[in-house]
Amino acid sequence: EARLCPAARWLPAVAAAALAVAPLGSALDILVYAKFVRASSHQLAMRRVAEALAEAGHSVTLLEPEAAAARLGEPRTEGLTVWRLRVMDDASYSARFQAGESFQRLSQEVNAQLLPEARARVHGRHFDLAVVDALYPVLARELALPSLHVQCASDPDAISGLWFHYGLTGPNRDKTSNMRFALLWVMSWLFVGSHQDSTASSATLSWGDYYQHHVLALLVQGTPRFALPFEAVPVVAAHPGRLAFVGSLTARSGAIPPAEAADLSAKIEGSASGGLALVAFGTNPNPCPLAILEALHEVGLTAIILVEACQGNAEVAAHHVLPTSRDQSAWLRTPGLRLAVVHGGLHSLHEAVGVGVPVACVPHEGDQWANCRDLQRQHLGWAVHPNAEAPEAVAAFRMLLGGSGGAAAAGGATSAERSAAYAAAAAALAEASGPAAVVRHIQRFIDTGTRPSEWHRQLPPLQPFFAEPWCWPEFWTMLALLVALVLLIVGCLRTAVDSDVR
Repeated sequence: EARLCPAARWLPAVAAAALAVAPLGSALDILVYAKFVRASSHQLAMRRVAEALAEAGHSVTLLEPEAAAARLGEPRTEGLTVWRLRVMDDASYSARFQAGESFQRLSQEVNAQLLPEARARVHGRHFDLAVVDALYPVLARELALPSLHVQCASDPDAISGLWFHYGLTGPNRDKTSNMRFALLWVMSWLFVGSHQDSTASSATLSWGDYYQHHVLALLVQGTPRFALPFEAVPVVAAHPGRLAFVGSLTARSGAIPPAEAADLSAKIEGSASGGLALVAFGTNPNPCPLAILEALHEVGLTAIILVEACQGNAEVAAHHVLPTSRDQSAWLRTPGLRLAVVHGGLHSLHEAVGVGVPVACVPHEGDQWANCRDLQRQHLGWAVHPNAEAPEAVAAFRMLLGGSGGAAAAGGATSAERSAAYAAAAAALAEASGPAAVVRHIQRFIDTGTRPSEWHRQLPPLQPFFAEPWCWPEFWTMLALLVALVLLIVGCLRTAVDSDVR
């Protein structure tokens, strides 16, 4: 039988200790990933972050589902390695979700596929840091990595979720919403578990320890001038060590309009069109918005349509443009663009606001309804119902373009004042710089000269509600209500028993 020399038994421990005390260089080994299924925009955002980190000199490993290769292509950034993992495909997930399976159950199945494959790929590799989609830190916790969380989605309950998972609140904490969120989360967990659960997990780190001792910060897309949700602004301001705005992760200020745009601009200049509008409803299948397109034609705009369902529609093509390029960020830079009509996704809204034009927000599902509401609250656009008829859409478009009734609908703001607000919001997003802001945030930690495993000690401690509920008044209020409910039920039962006895 082969025998190892005695030194071989303690060499791994010595190597690990040396690594822990070795001076920190300016470059890190960083693991980056987003949610893996039905999350195209999340994956695009984290791809942009990974590219920026690699361009800054870090060694970056990006985990993506196999399907992302067709959507995003292969990166060409030196220092960026992409590992493709095989998990449930988007179509299967969507079909099963529509059939009634829960988000949590489907996510747990994806986790059971992901974790063993990811562990096999990272075996023998050392990572200093994980930069991950805040919705999906399951692998970072599995590997016990110091983590930066990145916002890739919004939600009507995002502020309560921030309190529940990170223990971070603003100056005007809504305790009622927090208690409702906690109660619903616990009920969901009792019946179906969490979307982070997995039978394939071998983690020795509890979720409480992970959030309190490994999560460094949550990087929030947006700026103090425009954020989703709107209530994030005072919360970020209250916790500068743990929260930071980073602008838009998918907008590209230097993007060049597609080659088709030159011919389009020439065509528009020689016609009676009043300019261009971009119509884009994301990557999920949505019906062709015929009433909205009719309304755009009515107000004199030619639409650049990035909605797949409109392809081949001769009536639509007679008045509008169905380009071959699907690069939304690039089309937004087209000269003559006067209006963006988007579906209300987090990334689409930031991209649209970032070019300084008014936004018509047409929600279709999930967080898009709340996002459109918050866009309107911040006076940067207007919500249009997806089933709105053409006359209603015409009125909204004319208001956004500064026509009749616009000032009254916009709370008294003049066309010039609204144009200034659009320009200011766009300038703030450009200054925030998106992925470059993530790089700068990490560099500030590196400049301290300490290793990533020690960075959390420099930050204010986190007290997530789920980890330390007794530290929060909401817990004691819920406990008191529960005790009162139990006493009420017991009292009712006693009254019923006494009545039967008599």
